[in-house]
Amino acid sequence: MSTFPAVLKSILEDKNVIKFGCNIQGDGTKLLKDYAIQSKSLAELSHLCVQVRTDMSTSTSSKRKIALYKMVEVLLQHELAKPRNVILSNWNNIYLSPSQVEYAATDAYATYNLARQISILQNYEDDVYRKDIYSINLHDIGKEYQIRNVKKKLCEYCEDFGLIKKRSNTFGIEHNILTTIQNLNSYDPFADTGEEDAGQPQGYIHIRIQQRNGRKTLTTVQGLPGEYDKKKLLKAFKKEFACNGTLVQDEELGQVIQLQGDQRLKVQNFLGDNGIDKNIIKIHGF
Repeated sequence: MSTFPAVLKSILEDKNVIKFGCNIQGDGTKLLKDYAIQSKSLAELSHLCVQVRTDMSTSTSSKRKIALYKMVEVLLQHELAKPRNVILSNWNNIYLSPSQVEYAATDAYATYNLARQISILQNYEDDVYRKDIYSINLHDIGKEYQIRNVKKKLCEYCEDFGLIKKRSNTFGIEHNILTTIQNLNSYDPFADTGEEDAGQPQGYIHIRIQQRNGRKTLTTVQGLPGEYDKKKLLKAFKKEFACNGTLVQDEELGQVIQLQGDQRLKVQNFLGDNGIDKNIIKIHGF
């Protein structure tokens, strides 16, 4: 992205608009480094979540945040789909695929509903976890990093800026909105694939085993579909198989992943489990 959208920049830098997220300080820091965006009023969902569900506080600390999918599971009673084939896809393309757009939109929609649900729970007088005073930390990312701690309930803070209606209407309105979050776990990342393309491989993925100097054994993977980010795949392989690896550029073969040891079967199963047809995967010997 050569230029940052002006409207989005104004929203991010507006202190009167709260931006919620999971590990949102990291997002704000990256925006500052990449585009000089000085984001204001960033609110960490983990901090708010443990105020209404103290039983989740053991899974987080000041340095470790609660995962977004976990908060969705506990507070919204839904499963937040995280298809690995979409996570590992190439996000550097100018135009994102429909699967990538839906993945990003689902995260944003879930975050929006989490903030609203927390606002509801802070109003429950009979809630076992209710506190007399809640607080919301608003992070400002800029040349001088600042945190503003507001000692009031989230819904009260939003009311001050006219972001939500008065609490007398909160229950019905918020519950109606929350009921619209449906079937997060029914997402099919390949739903946009045409019938004429189904099952028709465009090429083969080759997994080979090589032995160098009579001792060092390497597994090479080539021919991976272009929609997959090879660096992310390499990182996933190394983590999943607990091995070393590297990405090399070959003049004829293009980008080739090299993994330490014989990882052929593991790679085949990993790719198959993440949506790649095993019929287009070819395993070779020495």
